[in-house]
Amino acid sequence: RMTWEQLKKIKTDGLADFGILPASYVHMIDRTATQNAALINRAVARAREMLGVAPAFFAYPYGEFDGALKKQIAGYDFKAAFGEQSGVVYHGEDMMELPRFVMTQEYGDIDRFTLTANALPLPASDIVPADPAIKNNPPDIGFTVTSALHDLSKLSCFASDTGKLPLTRLDENRIEIRLKQPFTDRRTRINCTLPDETFTPGRSPDWRWFGMLLTAPGIADSSGNADDQ
Repeated sequence: RMTWEQLKKIKTDGLADFGILPASYVHMIDRTATQNAALINRAVARAREMLGVAPAFFAYPYGEFDGALKKQIAGYDFKAAFGEQSGVVYHGEDMMELPRFVMTQEYGDIDRFTLTANALPLPASDIVPADPAIKNNPPDIGFTVTSALHDLSKLSCFASDTGKLPLTRLDENRIEIRLKQPFTDRRTRINCTLPDETFTPGRSPDWRWFGMLLTAPGIADSSGNADDQ
């Protein structure tokens, strides 16, 4: 972790904008709006105290959010909020639920960094479920790929707990996924990739990437991530 002094140096050098997590790393969708407001306000106040700046960005702990929490975050002055669903930001995307590739000790080797740094967006609309905190388990999953991408024959989707998923194309660009078994983990990643149509023969293609992080609030976190008070 960086120290406040290191962060102040970055601020002085003008090398970064700043974002925050809430004051405690908790499952915010399991808490009330009042409890979440207290954690957000404490974090904003601390950033102002130590850095003299209003944080521009917010990151949802564990990548978990629902419609109510997203609306609450939108009521602050953040420019954008990030989940932990994998993907590349594209024009017109909801600024309160932007994707990001998480780089950690476990998932941060140079090959993965190169892959994700070269990734391209896979723009999608009419996403189901609309709320990533699912009400039904298993959920119906679907999305419509932008009509600018014509050949979806090489589109593949994967779930973090089961691997490659069967896809149904309802028309040229509508993709549906029907799961047979319910999620057993609190969080399940759905990642869909498509090799870019413009790649040069003889070299590895760049990948278009669309991701979801679906949360089943009724399931306890089995990853060992307890709320950090």
